[in-house]
Amino acid sequence: MEEHFDVLLVDDDIDDLDLTSAIIQSLCPAIIVHTLTNGMEALACLERLPDDTLPDLLLIDFNMPLLTGAEVLERLAKEERYDRLFKIVLSTGGVILK
Repeated sequence: MEEHFDVLLVDDDIDDLDLTSAIIQSLCPAIIVHTLTNGMEALACLERLPDDTLPDLLLIDFNMPLLTGAEVLERLAKEERYDRLFKIVLSTGGVILK
């Protein structure tokens, strides 16, 4: 049986979503990338999945409407079932320094 690694990629910018997914899959075809476009979808998706089918990694954009990446992580932190889920927050937005 071929092993694979599941990634849940969440970003409201479709171009960033497509680019990040393509880069991941080109680097390692065994990685299966599932994509969603907002934090609400991500929470709903994760809540529906049985514990043994949770993704191995959550890559989530920091700046999104509805729920930010930080808000999603706060909610996930309240449930022990997500403790083993690796989480990385991404952002392509710039920072304005004053």
